[in-house]
Amino acid sequence: MDIYTTRWGGSVLRRSVLSLMILLFACAGLLATEPAESSAPAEAAETVESAESAEAEEATELTEAEEIGKDDIDVLIETIICQKYPTLIKETLVDHMLDNGRQYLGRPYKFRNPRGEIMDCSNFVRYLYSMEGLTIPRTASQQAAFTTKIPLSEVQKGDLLFFKGRSLASSRVGHVGMVIEVNGDQVKMIHSSNRGIVIDDISMNYYKRRFIQAGRVAELQDSYASIRLIHAKPTVSAGQQAGQL
Repeated sequence: MDIYTTRWGGSVLRRSVLSLMILLFACAGLLATEPAESSAPAEAAETVESAESAEAEEATELTEAEEIGKDDIDVLIETIICQKYPTLIKETLVDHMLDNGRQYLGRPYKFRNPRGEIMDCSNFVRYLYSMEGLTIPRTASQQAAFTTKIPLSEVQKGDLLFFKGRSLASSRVGHVGMVIEVNGDQVKMIHSSNRGIVIDDISMNYYKRRFIQAGRVAELQDSYASIRLIHAKPTVSAGQQAGQL
């Protein structure tokens, strides 16, 4: 009887322990699966939130893009072009400036430009630069100090040439012209002289004896990355201007 009871009791105990182990394993399984089940809604919520955030960012980007005006886009394009093709930009700017100057060939000395400004020698080159968005001082002596001095052998189209005035004895800058053509050692300038707007070869004895220095505006230096191409406003032709005066 005691043995039976002991055996039975042991059997009951084993069953109880086994049941408890099964229960514990079951609970452990539930605990292991519950986070996965409970994380699914959280992950779904995060997905929805991410999608909403992406849509909001996209909407913001579209709004910002809409705020970029045509002028801003033009500036961006011009900046990229200037950085990638600096020499081409410089040549285009200078050629455009000189084309504007050629319009006035034959006009009398100190004629008035479309702005009503008197076109003496210094204001003539200043006006041509201003049409390209570049600002230089008003007088020839100020322009000489403002520009970077360069050897005559290195001048290019668009550079400025400074001369004495009528008096050879004076060392002061009294006249300025703009280089319009360079062919080897031959350099020609366009300028406002007492004969009007003309093109002269600076090898002429008059200018040769009076030459002081050549100068280059900073924006036309060989480092053109910062130069900004500015669309010049349409200029008034010499013929049209004659009708306005």
